[in-house]
Amino acid sequence: MKRFLLFGFTMISLLLHSQVYVGVPDYLAEKTKANSAKVMEQIKGRKILFVLPDKFSRADYEKLLSESWTFSEYEVVPIKDFNENPSKYLQVSSVVAEYSGFLKTINYTNPNRAIKEVDYVFIDIEFYVVNDIKIGKKETKYDKTIFGKISFCPDYTRMRDNGLHSYMDISPEYLRNYHLGFLKNYVKVMSNNLSANTLYDGYSEVINKSELNKLKKQKLYISQDVKQKNIGLNRDERNIEKLTEDYKFEKVFVSNAELNEKIQAGEVFYYLFYHQDNSKKIISVVNSQTGEVIYNALERMSFNVQEKDFKSLQKVIEKI
Repeated sequence: MKRFLLFGFTMISLLLHSQVYVGVPDYLAEKTKANSAKVMEQIKGRKILFVLPDKFSRADYEKLLSESWTFSEYEVVPIKDFNENPSKYLQVSSVVAEYSGFLKTINYTNPNRAIKEVDYVFIDIEFYVVNDIKIGKKETKYDKTIFGKISFCPDYTRMRDNGLHSYMDISPEYLRNYHLGFLKNYVKVMSNNLSANTLYDGYSEVINKSELNKLKKQKLYISQDVKQKNIGLNRDERNIEKLTEDYKFEKVFVSNAELNEKIQAGEVFYYLFYHQDNSKKIISVVNSQTGEVIYNALERMSFNVQEKDFKSLQKVIEKI
């Protein structure tokens, strides 16, 4: 039996706690493998091509990268130009960060599973180095080695409101975390970890006690998206005050647009962001200046933010 992760309409996208993996992520194993010395040698010192959609201008992307990417030289390539003629930009050993969305079928061998085959949606900026290229008459095929990803999550409420029912319809306009502020932090984390040659495992639990302790006196900015309901017969948004009432420290509710404005303005604060990683729910608390995730909690087979998520965060901070 084959099943799509659509849940009525809702199709779930990929992602990890901070939406960044530095290394080779394994979705099923929930682990990220460190990049090999060979791969690090291949990408070190080589210019990287950022192949990005036209939601923002090239000037916007270049400004973002100038403030966040220090690992190597870079060039911004519009995704339309790249897709029309990839052979113009690619050669063996090219280093690329390419925005892409695709459907991946995963087969399960456990005989006790009623569902043997599931389709998952992945929307990422995929970081890779080209190993080989085959240029055909109709298309260019290339073998590549992935060394990192930045992943994104759809705004399911907005998609439903606009009558979109297919993963094919997910453009950057419908991604909750495809904004310049979030991108700036993701790229900064990717660049810093590549420069230090360190693994950044987006699947791991994170509890940074020294940083979380500051939330006893500082405001926590909470994305209003937490009130979205992605599954269930009643898809109405919940009361955010009631949803978060077990978090007793000071909090402020803001839109993603407001969060991005504050990040881009260079303000220093902590924000809570919710991401749906296919069937995995991820709650993250992030330092706005560094992009560092100071708290990350992943729950399997969970599709909505719940009161217990804030109760858990409250308990963690209280114990510090």
